[in-house]
Amino acid sequence: MKAPRYLLRECAIKQLLKERRPGKFLEIGYGNGNLLLTLSKLGYYGDGYDFSDEARRCTSKLLARHGVSSVRLLSSMEEKGSYDYIFMLEVLGYFEDPKKELHLLRQFLKKNGQLIVSVVKKGSSYSSMLLGNQYFFSRDEINTLLLRAGFRVMVIWNYGYPLANILSPLLSASLRMRGCGLKNDPRNILEVRQTGLVHEHVFMKMVSFLVNSITIYPFAQVQSFFKNTDFGNGYIIIAQKIE
Repeated sequence: MKAPRYLLRECAIKQLLKERRPGKFLEIGYGNGNLLLTLSKLGYYGDGYDFSDEARRCTSKLLARHGVSSVRLLSSMEEKGSYDYIFMLEVLGYFEDPKKELHLLRQFLKKNGQLIVSVVKKGSSYSSMLLGNQYFFSRDEINTLLLRAGFRVMVIWNYGYPLANILSPLLSASLRMRGCGLKNDPRNILEVRQTGLVHEHVFMKMVSFLVNSITIYPFAQVQSFFKNTDFGNGYIIIAQKIE
């Protein structure tokens, strides 16, 4: 089951990738493995790294069920790599020193390799506690961070408006009423059931029954009109490695 906000982000990423040639990728913090599956269907191949054992078990089953053999699940980060793309979706905000982590990731990219990240927008209606004390970024902050880490921002899209904006306060209120906030332990961010939104919650199950991969289409079209604004509650950024 994919949460509506995930579906909106997925639609935006697919649109962005249409302009790029498939290549070798690394995804950091793949959670339930949905993006790995999506990338394989688009002709990409490569690796996924997540330090959650549960994430590896669930994703391994997912990829096997769909007959995917073009993606490896790494149990530890290799000392070196050579990737065309690195994906890191709503993981950056959990790092204690994101600049340091981004700088380290540069060595895994080929010349002119691209980093594709998503972050929660500062000022959104999500509670940082409910997302595991994740740091939220403004447009200027993420741009400056990436530049200081050795990346040039090529694209920055705002996504989620208006559907995710409507649903986020309802989800936050529902989770607070049930005491379902994420614990402060940063390791929780890569537990498969705790990656991104708490989409296994009963509220999200109800919403996801109505908003799915088919019914999301008109909402994805609407959000595309606002991609260059700050109305939504998340950013998707494509940045190129600076040599």
